[in-house]
Amino acid sequence: MIKNLIQRIKNLDSVRKRYLGFTMGILITFFLMLTIVYIVQIGIYERKHAENSRNQLLDIKREVITDTVNNTITSIEVVKTNLEETYKSRLTRYTFNIDSGYDLDIMMDFLSNEEINSDILSLITTQDGEILFQTENSKGYEKGLLGKDLDQSFLDVKSTSIGDNILYAGVLNETIKDEVISRMRNRIYNDVYFEDAYLWINEVLNYEGGDNYGIRLIHPNLRDTEGSYLSTNMTDIMGTTPYLTELTGIRESGEVYFSYYFKRLETDEIAEKMTYAKLYEEYDWIVAMGVYYDDLEEYLATTTKLSEDQTRESLLILGLTGVLLLFIGLLVFFKLEKDYYNKSNIDLKEQIDTDELTKAKSRRAGMKRLQVEFERFVTTGENITALLMDIDDFKKINDNYGHDIGDKVLMNLVTRINNGVRDSDTLYRWGGEEFLIISKDSSVDGLQSFITKVLHLVEKSDCRMDNSSILVSSSIGATQFKKGDKSYDDLIKRADDALYQSKRQGKNRGTILI
Repeated sequence: MIKNLIQRIKNLDSVRKRYLGFTMGILITFFLMLTIVYIVQIGIYERKHAENSRNQLLDIKREVITDTVNNTITSIEVVKTNLEETYKSRLTRYTFNIDSGYDLDIMMDFLSNEEINSDILSLITTQDGEILFQTENSKGYEKGLLGKDLDQSFLDVKSTSIGDNILYAGVLNETIKDEVISRMRNRIYNDVYFEDAYLWINEVLNYEGGDNYGIRLIHPNLRDTEGSYLSTNMTDIMGTTPYLTELTGIRESGEVYFSYYFKRLETDEIAEKMTYAKLYEEYDWIVAMGVYYDDLEEYLATTTKLSEDQTRESLLILGLTGVLLLFIGLLVFFKLEKDYYNKSNIDLKEQIDTDELTKAKSRRAGMKRLQVEFERFVTTGENITALLMDIDDFKKINDNYGHDIGDKVLMNLVTRINNGVRDSDTLYRWGGEEFLIISKDSSVDGLQSFITKVLHLVEKSDCRMDNSSILVSSSIGATQFKKGDKSYDDLIKRADDALYQSKRQGKNRGTILI
């Protein structure tokens, strides 16, 4: 066929040969021009695609670290509030159970036991105010205990009679703060986030900055430096002053986004971090979280390489098939690029909206769902039912059997609940061992039965070890939207209050607040 084609060209006269050459030259020139335009456009597209992908990833990760910091501050407030209620109740029982007929010497001996009263300050006075006895930890706080001076150091002070004398007992706010630090340190040390991200907390001593303006309170990457003083004059490897930038932003608006260079978790590698920090005013704590930028670059390098490979393949097709296949190749290429781009975003969104360990929906997905349901409730009056559930004594499971078994308990529980509830009921991992169930069924009559069903599903999610089982139970708080709610946070607050009522009433039960 080729020989015949060549022979036919040779047989053409000179004019027709020139015409054929001219036509072929035009076609080749046109094809080359299209190829050059295509290559240029592909380069522009790839740069824009890389830039858009990077910006979208930055937005997503900025949202994740912002949500995590805000959730942590909420957790701090919840822990603080619960501890305050616990200590106030303990102080009330402490003084209420004192019999006015107790022998004074016996009472002083009892109060001298530091193991029993290490976190309660006590002193005994006569009716005239003469101090007969006081514990070591109460020295220096006499005025506050006796009510002679307005002392903000105390959370609460109680008094009761012991014969002709008076016992004063109080709890310091510092005691609550120390316990909050201990619990948050344990949580932050054990929480695992994406791509080497982690939380840390610094305490501000002087908002004007300078040397010793703050203390490194909790830092999982620098545990041995906790308690050391910080200075706004400190610089990172690039010579910037991250602590000054952070403190300036906190002072101006209470929160700040900024970047600086710091070593990776559990390594000596230095990398740039995108960071979000927010102030918890009650304790002057700056709660912060960061994610490394080079993780984004690795992802973009992979997508860019894939795009370049597809471009080379398209160019090869262009060279072999001509102008017509060039047009088809462009359509196919852009279609593949669009599909790949959409699929990448869908996969990334699905990954963020799903809890990695349990495969339940994530807290982020739950917050978005609550916002949608709250807006529907305000607009149409259509309500939902929310169950906030916490596994009872989960810390003991982790302590006694290890976190691997604890993780297995969580996964078993999610599987059991998802298989046992209706398709319209959605389970979200709200945090740690806490879960949220959102039900479209807003019937109050069947709510107690639904709670009982969930409690039984949790009990059946036990984890077997050798010849024994780890028994699991939960406490539940249930509620619905109410007129007057400002946001879905009001619903979560009611559910949380109901949950803690269940805890206080003996656990393995549910409480409804509507």
